[in-house]
Formats: sequence, C-alpha cells, structure tokens
Amino acid sequence: MIWGKTRSSGLGLPLAVFLLVYALSLYVEIWLERGEPLWLDEAWTVGIAAPMRWIDFFHQVYWDVNAPLYYLLMHLWQAVFGQSDLAMHAPSLIFAVVTPLAILAGRDLGLTHAEKLSWAALSAVWFPVLCYAQEARCYALLFFFSTLQAIAFLRLLRSPSTARALVWATFGALAILTHYDALFIGAIQGLIYLGVHRAKAVRTWPAALAFVPAFAWLGYHAPRIAEFARPDIAWYSPIDFDDLPDILTALPGGERQCWVLLGGAILALGLRFIPWLPRRRDPFPGWAPWLTTFAALLSAAVLVAIGFFRPSFAPRYLTPDGPGLILGLVLVGRLLAGRRTSLALCVFCLAFALAGLREIAVGERMAPKGYNYERASQILEKVHPQHVVFLWDHPVDPIEHPEQLDAAGGAFFRRDGLHVTVDPVILKPGEDPNKRLLAGATGPHSVILWVYDIDVHGTAAVMFPPRITELDPRWTCRHTRGGRAVVACWRKDEAQ
Repeated sequence: MIWGKTRSSGLGLPLAVFLLVYALSLYVEIWLERGEPLWLDEAWTVGIAAPMRWIDFFHQVYWDVNAPLYYLLMHLWQAVFGQSDLAMHAPSLIFAVVTPLAILAGRDLGLTHAEKLSWAALSAVWFPVLCYAQEARCYALLFFFSTLQAIAFLRLLRSPSTARALVWATFGALAILTHYDALFIGAIQGLIYLGVHRAKAVRTWPAALAFVPAFAWLGYHAPRIAEFARPDIAWYSPIDFDDLPDILTALPGGERQCWVLLGGAILALGLRFIPWLPRRRDPFPGWAPWLTTFAALLSAAVLVAIGFFRPSFAPRYLTPDGPGLILGLVLVGRLLAGRRTSLALCVFCLAFALAGLREIAVGERMAPKGYNYERASQILEKVHPQHVVFLWDHPVDPIEHPEQLDAAGGAFFRRDGLHVTVDPVILKPGEDPNKRLLAGATGPHSVILWVYDIDVHGTAAVMFPPRITELDPRWTCRHTRGGRAVVACWRKDEAQ
C-alpha cells in the first residue's frame, strides 16, 4: 500500500514523555500565564463581544478587519460567563489543551504511535501556542481548527471519499472563518489532493460545498478588508531580506527552539550510529504526512512572499501552517534517526518543552502584554468618569468606524459596570492630539485615554508627544513610558 501502515512501536517511553510534556504545557498555560492583563488587541475583543443587540454585533464584526467566527464564539461565551479577564482567556486555554488530544484521537494517519505522541507533544509546547493559550484572540482556536484540518487531510490522502473530503473541507472552512490567511493552506492542500488522486478526488466534489459559507462571507467582507490594505492605512512595513532570519526563527517559536532543532538533528544522527542501542523496524510513514508538511511549507512561503510586496505579514499569521510544520519536525527526526526514532523524538520533545518553558518563565511573550489600557482604565475608574475622550493614535484610525472606537474605548469601563459615554477622536492630518483631547474633555467628569505606538508610521505622538499637563495644569496624567504607551488623564479637582 503506497501510504504505509500504522503500527505500535514501543509505547512505554513515548507515552511517558508525552504525559510529562503535556503536564509541563498545562503548568505553563494555566499557572505561569495567570494574571496577565488584556493587551491592546484583546481589548478589541472585549469591545466587539460585549453585550449588545445582534444587529449591533454584526456591525462590529463587519467593521473589524478580522474573520468573524472567534468573535461570534466570544459573544456567546460572555453571555454565559461574563467578561472578566479569566472568562475572556478561558476559551483559548480550552482549545490549546484539547488540540494535542485531538492528534492522539486521530486514526488512519500513516504514523506510528510514537510519531503521533511526538506530534501531539510538540503541538502542546510549540511556543506560540503556549502564548496563545491565555490570549483573548483567535489564534488558539485557529491552531485547533488547523490541526483538525491537517488530520483530516492525512486521512483524505490515504483513502479518498466524499465523507472524508467533507470533514476536511468543513475544518478548512472553519479555519478560514477564524482567520483569512487559512485560505492559503486550504487551497494548497486542495490542489495536492487533486494532483494525487485526480479522478477520485473530482468525484468527491460535493464536499466543496462546505466552503460556500466561508467564501460568501469573505466576498461580503472584502470591501472592508480592502480599506485596511490601503498603503496609507496598513501599519505593517513590507518584508525585506533582513527580516528573513527573524521569520525563520519565529517558525519553531524562538531562538532557543532553533538551537533545540540543531541539537535534535545532531542527536538523531548520533543515535543512528550507536551500535549497542536497540533497533526497531518501523514501517515507512508513506507520502501523506510528507505532503501535509509540504503544503504547510508552501503556504508559509506564499504568505512570506506576499509580505515582500504588500504590508500584510506578521509571524502569527503562520499559525494555520503550524500543525504541518510541527509534523515535519517529527518526520525529519525519523529520517535522521532511522530505527531509533522513538528515543530521538522523546529527547527532542523534552528539550523543546523546556525551551518553551524557559521563554515564558523569563517573561517573554508573543504579544506585548505591557501594551494594554486595561490598567489605565482601572486607574480612571477611581474618579468615577462619565465621559471618556478616547484616542487610538494609529494609522488605521481614519477608517475605523466611530461605533467600533466607542466599543473599544469604553470596553473596560462598561465591563466593570460604569455607564460612560465615549467620544472617539479621529485626528486630521497634522493635528495636535493634546489640544484636540483637551478640547473634547471640557465637560464635568471627563477623562482622557490616549493609546499610541511610536514605532508605527503615522502615529501623531511622534510629532506631538504628550504634554496635556503642560497645556492645562488642572489635569493629572499617568503615562507609561516607551515606544508603546498609554496616557490616562483626569482633573485634579474631581479626584477623590
């Protein structure tokens, strides 16, 4: 059989290593990540998913540049569990915890049990997943759907049928509705499927109907997405060749993980040539796992290539390719170690887990948790504000809908039970935000909330640094210093 067979290959050590690595991932995700504030992007989730009429929720989702499924999930979730930091983090934690178990539950994948256990273990401690596990953003959900899509793709390549194609297409569509960049991995997998099975694949065409909702929404949302892609609005810079080392380093999760990869390769080769270690003959895994990895590599390459020509790339957008790339690490380890695959993969998984644990333990994160206005909002809540003048000093500010800025600026106040009106400030080119903010905060019980990042082009704070207290000494301001900053101001005579 061209795809090979799955068979047990000494479960004891691989199973023990998986359980240890999985326990380490739970420790990191549940304990070390606890108590983190909601950073800027997560505040947008709080605002969009907040209690509101369904028509207003639909408008919020449309005005945002992201796909809708995660927001829908969080809107339903908060209606039951509320919007505390813990409640907002919980869904991502659940998806991160369940993803490795989904790999173990997969059947007919063309992998040995040791390889499945290693794939699951590495998925549990891939550094981005450790960070996404308590982040109120879509990436843990995206990684979950993308993993299910990779599993379904393996099964489909090994034995094509309309039922299996429908499962693959369903998870592919869900991934696209979670993040639009999942479109690339789905398209490439579909082309590989057609190229390998040809007439058999064509006969499963009804399964493609599962993509209709995803493409229908994408077509409807495309005009709004195009606004964010304008060169004067897009906040990313195009990639150049100097960025490639950082991107390649980000694929395994960081610099330490890259050293683990190198050490793992050396170890695997060394084990191949040690004569006294026991050898175990495992079946050839077949081409389906390799093609799954190839699809992920090609999808990642396409996303990076597009980033050279359009300001549209961030390393987290490679999340849909993560499952295939992690599977590729297992396959390469097997290729290098030969008949001593199990031992090599066990040592490699442990080292990879410890590298991710080290990153989190020293306070390194994928998301800039310090860039948050949750704590600034809590400071302002002490003066019992009724009116918030909110400025998100960012190049996309001119195309943001006022109601979306209203939801974002008032997210934490309203979550904490304060009834505030929000005055979203949209600056004109060359306008001084200090004067504009003071002009909008003349009424009683008014406060100012100004969020900016001077490393992003078009930020007004670069030309006009905060000087509200200099212009009007009646005001007191708290200002977090650095490139990313939040300015929270209130009148002295209204403070208690």
